[in-house]
Amino acid sequence: MSRNGYKKLALIAFAGVFLSSASSARANILFNASFESSITGDPDHAAIENAINSAIAFYTANITTNITVNIAFAETSSGLGQSDTYVETIPYLTFIADLHNSSSGDSTDTTALNGLPIYPTDPVNGGTTITATVANLNAIGVASATGSSDPCPGGTLSGTFNACIEVNPSLTSPPQSLSGNYYLEAVVQHEIDEVLGLGSGLVSGKSPGILHPEDLFRYDGSGNRSYSNNSCTSPPAAYFSLDGTTDIHPFNNCNNGGDYGDWASTSTPFVQDAFGTPGATPSLSLGSPEAVALDAIGYNFTGQTGTPEPGTMGLISFSLAILGAAAYRSKSAR
Repeated sequence: MSRNGYKKLALIAFAGVFLSSASSARANILFNASFESSITGDPDHAAIENAINSAIAFYTANITTNITVNIAFAETSSGLGQSDTYVETIPYLTFIADLHNSSSGDSTDTTALNGLPIYPTDPVNGGTTITATVANLNAIGVASATGSSDPCPGGTLSGTFNACIEVNPSLTSPPQSLSGNYYLEAVVQHEIDEVLGLGSGLVSGKSPGILHPEDLFRYDGSGNRSYSNNSCTSPPAAYFSLDGTTDIHPFNNCNNGGDYGDWASTSTPFVQDAFGTPGATPSLSLGSPEAVALDAIGYNFTGQTGTPEPGTMGLISFSLAILGAAAYRSKSAR
């Protein structure tokens, strides 16, 4: 297997942070958070850390996959935030075999794997490799690297980390008011989802790259797989679907500054929306599209993660105005 380094996730205006509670007892998945001095020295550090801990409580309470995710995080004054997440590119056959082997047998896994036989090439574009985060690979039992030293810019923390998350608390609630700002818990959960493996190999202005696990579940609404990043003038339809029949939620399949692995915005805000909604307070739950996606790419949940009602499709006008809808943007960092 080859090492790809870090995947950089940079937010334009609704974006993120990650992380975790280092003091909770080991039960299911465990997050170890290490804080740079920019966080610990913030007068509002308690409110910021409490919001992060509240956000990660969903994962520790509901994901039974027994892995540890180590994150360093810090503050930034540029944009809303960004993250660097360690990824690897491995043979597709290795990934898909381990995805089958790690299945919990719940309805989500069963439906998802029915369309993904163990085969040397992927069913999307016939590639022989796939790129995934270290956390995702560890979740399905792939022997992989564990990360590297502190990846935060100017970081001085000791230890080995899967990712660095930088956030700009001047734009989030807390510590700011919710009015006109972004809900920090939702920002944190958005970033956690991406560190755990949600995302796409599609990048604006570039030919489709190596698949990410979530790309195995991109369909055009007619049962055909979709893996194209045309412009917004004629965006190809792309839905998250386990079987190609039930469209769970539309992807943001448009060159508009948002990630292709995020959701297209609808009338109901979701954690993984490409464009955030100031003042809204979306959060994860069992059965939410994000939880189903994490289940499908290899994480096991308490009980069964049900398939939610299909999302309402409808391309909307996105605004990049200040304090308007804010987008996530991802790029690879070497």
